[in-house]
Amino acid sequence: MASTVARVAKQETERKLILRAAYGLIGRSPESTVSVHEILESAGLSTRAFYRHFRSKDELILTMYRTAADRVAAELSEVIAEAGSAPDALEAWIRHQLSVVYDARRARQTMVLTSAEARSAVGFDQENQASDSVRRTLLAEVIRRGRRDGSLPGAQDPDEDARAVVNVVGGIVMARLAGQPVPTWSAATAHTTSLFLRAFGAV
Repeated sequence: MASTVARVAKQETERKLILRAAYGLIGRSPESTVSVHEILESAGLSTRAFYRHFRSKDELILTMYRTAADRVAAELSEVIAEAGSAPDALEAWIRHQLSVVYDARRARQTMVLTSAEARSAVGFDQENQASDSVRRTLLAEVIRRGRRDGSLPGAQDPDEDARAVVNVVGGIVMARLAGQPVPTWSAATAHTTSLFLRAFGAV
Protein backbone atom coordinates (compact mmCIF):
# COMPACT_ATOMS: atom_id res chain seq x y z
CA MET A 1 0.00 0.00 0.00
CA ALA A 2 2.77 2.42 0.97
CA SER A 3 4.60 1.78 -2.32
CA THR A 4 1.40 2.39 -4.30
CA VAL A 5 0.78 5.70 -2.53
CA ALA A 6 4.39 6.73 -3.14
CA ARG A 7 4.15 5.81 -6.83
CA VAL A 8 0.92 7.78 -7.28
CA ALA A 9 2.47 10.79 -5.52
CA LYS A 10 5.56 10.56 -7.71
CA GLN A 11 3.48 10.43 -10.89
CA GLU A 12 1.39 13.40 -9.77
CA THR A 13 4.58 15.35 -9.13
CA GLU A 14 5.87 14.40 -12.58
CA ARG A 15 2.64 15.58 -14.19
CA LYS A 16 2.78 18.93 -12.39
CA LEU A 17 6.42 19.45 -13.37
CA ILE A 18 5.64 18.74 -17.03
CA LEU A 19 2.68 21.12 -17.04
CA ARG A 20 4.66 23.86 -15.29
CA ALA A 21 7.53 23.50 -17.76
CA ALA A 22 5.13 23.55 -20.71
CA TYR A 23 3.51 26.76 -19.49
CA GLY A 24 6.94 28.31 -19.21
CA LEU A 25 8.00 27.37 -22.74
CA ILE A 26 5.02 27.04 -25.11
CA GLY A 27 4.24 30.20 -27.04
CA ARG A 28 7.39 31.89 -25.80
CA SER A 29 8.54 32.66 -29.34
CA PRO A 30 6.23 33.19 -32.34
CA GLU A 31 9.03 32.06 -34.67
CA SER A 32 9.69 28.65 -33.13
CA THR A 33 8.00 25.75 -31.39
CA VAL A 34 9.07 23.89 -28.29
CA SER A 35 9.96 20.21 -28.42
CA VAL A 36 9.02 17.54 -25.90
CA HIS A 37 12.74 17.21 -25.19
CA GLU A 38 12.97 20.90 -24.22
CA ILE A 39 9.93 20.58 -21.95
CA LEU A 40 11.44 17.55 -20.24
CA GLU A 41 14.83 19.22 -19.92
CA SER A 42 13.16 22.16 -18.18
CA ALA A 43 11.16 19.80 -15.95
CA GLY A 44 14.20 17.67 -15.17
CA LEU A 45 12.43 14.50 -16.26
CA SER A 46 13.01 11.63 -18.67
CA THR A 47 11.22 10.78 -21.91
CA ARG A 48 9.67 7.80 -20.15
CA ALA A 49 8.13 10.14 -17.55
CA PHE A 50 6.49 12.22 -20.30
CA TYR A 51 4.93 9.26 -22.08
CA ARG A 52 3.63 7.93 -18.80
CA HIS A 53 1.22 10.87 -18.84
CA PHE A 54 0.83 12.07 -22.43
CA ARG A 55 0.94 10.36 -25.80
CA SER A 56 2.19 13.47 -27.57
CA LYS A 57 2.82 17.18 -27.23
CA ASP A 58 -0.60 17.78 -28.78
CA GLU A 59 -2.24 15.76 -26.03
CA LEU A 60 -0.29 17.76 -23.45
CA ILE A 61 -1.57 21.03 -24.92
CA LEU A 62 -5.17 19.77 -25.07
CA THR A 63 -4.90 18.68 -21.44
CA MET A 64 -3.64 22.14 -20.48
CA TYR A 65 -6.48 23.80 -22.38
CA ARG A 66 -9.18 21.45 -21.09
CA THR A 67 -8.05 21.83 -17.49
CA ALA A 68 -8.08 25.63 -17.73
CA ALA A 69 -11.44 25.67 -19.53
CA ASP A 70 -13.05 23.38 -16.95
CA ARG A 71 -11.77 25.59 -14.14
CA VAL A 72 -13.17 28.72 -15.79
CA ALA A 73 -16.55 27.04 -16.37
CA ALA A 74 -16.74 25.92 -12.74
CA GLU A 75 -15.87 29.40 -11.52
CA LEU A 76 -18.44 30.96 -13.85
CA SER A 77 -21.11 28.65 -12.46
CA GLU A 78 -20.12 29.71 -8.96
CA VAL A 79 -20.17 33.48 -9.56
CA ILE A 80 -23.49 33.19 -11.38
CA ALA A 81 -25.00 31.20 -8.51
CA GLU A 82 -23.79 33.80 -6.01
CA ALA A 83 -25.27 36.72 -7.96
CA GLY A 84 -28.55 38.00 -6.56
CA SER A 85 -30.32 38.65 -9.85
CA ALA A 86 -30.03 38.04 -13.57
CA PRO A 87 -28.52 41.51 -14.22
CA ASP A 88 -26.00 40.91 -11.43
CA ALA A 89 -25.22 37.48 -12.87
CA LEU A 90 -24.69 39.00 -16.31
CA GLU A 91 -22.19 41.46 -14.83
CA ALA A 92 -20.46 38.66 -12.87
CA TRP A 93 -20.16 36.57 -16.04
CA ILE A 94 -18.65 39.48 -17.98
CA ARG A 95 -16.22 40.40 -15.19
CA HIS A 96 -15.02 36.83 -14.80
CA GLN A 97 -14.60 36.29 -18.53
CA LEU A 98 -12.47 39.40 -18.75
CA SER A 99 -10.33 38.16 -15.86
CA VAL A 100 -8.54 35.78 -18.24
CA VAL A 101 -6.61 38.75 -19.68
CA TYR A 102 -6.78 41.29 -16.85
CA ASP A 103 -5.67 39.12 -13.94
CA ALA A 104 -1.88 38.82 -14.25
CA ARG A 105 -1.65 35.08 -13.49
CA ARG A 106 -4.53 34.18 -15.76
CA ALA A 107 -3.25 36.45 -18.52
CA ARG A 108 0.01 34.51 -18.77
CA GLN A 109 -1.93 31.25 -18.99
CA THR A 110 -4.24 32.72 -21.63
CA MET A 111 -1.26 33.94 -23.68
CA VAL A 112 0.10 30.39 -23.75
CA LEU A 113 -3.22 28.74 -24.57
CA THR A 114 -4.07 31.18 -27.37
CA SER A 115 -0.58 31.14 -28.92
CA ALA A 116 -0.14 29.93 -32.48
CA GLU A 117 1.82 26.99 -31.13
CA ALA A 118 -1.04 25.89 -28.87
CA ARG A 119 -3.68 26.47 -31.53
CA SER A 120 -1.78 24.24 -33.94
CA ALA A 121 -2.36 21.18 -31.74
CA VAL A 122 -4.53 18.54 -33.38
CA GLY A 123 -7.96 18.73 -31.75
CA PHE A 124 -7.52 22.27 -30.41
CA ASP A 125 -10.39 23.75 -32.44
CA GLN A 126 -12.81 21.14 -31.10
CA GLU A 127 -11.75 21.80 -27.52
CA ASN A 128 -12.08 25.54 -28.05
CA GLN A 129 -15.56 25.20 -29.54
CA ALA A 130 -16.66 22.94 -26.68
CA SER A 131 -15.39 25.45 -24.12
CA ASP A 132 -17.13 28.34 -25.91
CA SER A 133 -20.37 26.36 -25.97
CA VAL A 134 -20.28 25.70 -22.20
CA ARG A 135 -19.63 29.34 -21.33
CA ARG A 136 -22.26 30.56 -23.78
CA THR A 137 -24.83 28.09 -22.41
CA LEU A 138 -24.24 29.34 -18.85
CA LEU A 139 -24.80 32.90 -20.01
CA ALA A 140 -27.89 32.02 -22.05
CA GLU A 141 -29.48 30.55 -18.92
CA VAL A 142 -28.81 33.81 -17.07
CA ILE A 143 -30.51 35.77 -19.84
CA ARG A 144 -33.35 33.26 -19.97
CA ARG A 145 -33.86 33.70 -16.22
CA GLY A 146 -33.96 37.47 -16.63
CA ARG A 147 -36.53 37.15 -19.37
CA ARG A 148 -38.71 34.92 -17.18
CA ASP A 149 -38.59 37.12 -14.09
CA GLY A 150 -38.91 40.39 -16.01
CA SER A 151 -35.50 41.81 -15.08
CA LEU A 152 -34.30 41.50 -18.71
CA PRO A 153 -37.60 41.98 -20.59
CA GLY A 154 -35.99 42.96 -23.89
CA ALA A 155 -34.15 39.67 -24.31
CA GLN A 156 -35.80 37.95 -27.26
CA ASP A 157 -33.55 34.99 -28.02
CA PRO A 158 -31.34 34.05 -25.03
CA ASP A 159 -29.07 31.79 -27.07
CA GLU A 160 -28.34 34.41 -29.73
CA ASP A 161 -28.25 37.18 -27.13
CA ALA A 162 -25.60 35.18 -25.27
CA ARG A 163 -23.63 34.79 -28.49
CA ALA A 164 -23.64 38.58 -28.92
CA VAL A 165 -22.27 39.10 -25.39
CA VAL A 166 -19.61 36.43 -25.95
CA ASN A 167 -18.51 38.12 -29.19
CA VAL A 168 -18.18 41.57 -27.60
CA VAL A 169 -16.31 40.26 -24.56
CA GLY A 170 -14.16 38.11 -26.84
CA GLY A 171 -13.25 41.21 -28.84
CA ILE A 172 -11.95 42.94 -25.71
CA VAL A 173 -10.02 39.82 -24.73
CA MET A 174 -8.35 39.54 -28.14
CA ALA A 175 -7.57 43.27 -28.26
CA ARG A 176 -5.82 43.12 -24.89
CA LEU A 177 -3.89 40.01 -25.93
CA ALA A 178 -2.76 41.86 -29.04
CA GLY A 179 -1.54 44.80 -26.94
CA GLN A 180 -4.14 47.22 -28.29
CA PRO A 181 -5.48 50.07 -26.12
CA VAL A 182 -8.41 48.84 -24.02
CA PRO A 183 -10.23 50.16 -20.94
CA THR A 184 -9.33 49.03 -17.44
CA TRP A 185 -10.87 45.80 -16.19
CA SER A 186 -13.53 47.63 -14.15
CA ALA A 187 -14.30 50.08 -16.96
CA ALA A 188 -14.57 47.30 -19.56
CA THR A 189 -16.88 45.34 -17.25
CA ALA A 190 -19.06 48.36 -16.48
CA HIS A 191 -19.34 49.51 -20.10
CA THR A 192 -20.11 46.07 -21.51
CA THR A 193 -22.61 45.32 -18.76
CA SER A 194 -24.36 48.66 -19.28
CA LEU A 195 -24.48 48.11 -23.04
CA PHE A 196 -26.26 44.78 -22.75
CA LEU A 197 -28.51 45.72 -19.84
CA ARG A 198 -29.86 48.49 -22.05
CA ALA A 199 -30.16 46.10 -24.99
CA PHE A 200 -32.07 43.64 -22.81
CA GLY A 201 -34.40 46.34 -21.47
CA ALA A 202 -33.24 46.21 -17.85
CA VAL A 203 -34.75 48.90 -15.66
